[in-house]
Amino acid sequence: MLLVLSLYGWQEARADVAGIGLVSFAVLVLLNVLLTWPCRYTLTDDSLNIRCGLLFQTIPLHRIRGAELSSSWRSGFAMSLRRVRIELDKGYRLVSPVDREAFIADLMAAVERQQSS
Repeated sequence: MLLVLSLYGWQEARADVAGIGLVSFAVLVLLNVLLTWPCRYTLTDDSLNIRCGLLFQTIPLHRIRGAELSSSWRSGFAMSLRRVRIELDKGYRLVSPVDREAFIADLMAAVERQQSS
């Protein structure tokens, strides 16, 4: 809509409308990039690190109770609806790794190793 507003302002020779539309559009694109890129999930010996743009969270493996495939629309550290729901001792997190099944297998193996040590 902001681009349409900018085009309208340009066609009507209204530089103020075109300028406001373009600046607003650029700010929203920049904000979206800052909050979503890069989106990574890193598994370490004792934690799962989730980074989505400027947002970063470390989840200790001992807090993870399970993981399952999900398609939830709820907000989460995820770039798609092909998600994994990670059950924690208190709450859950939604992530969207490329290979969901391999991610779940690796995550649960790391959790089992952490519990057995």
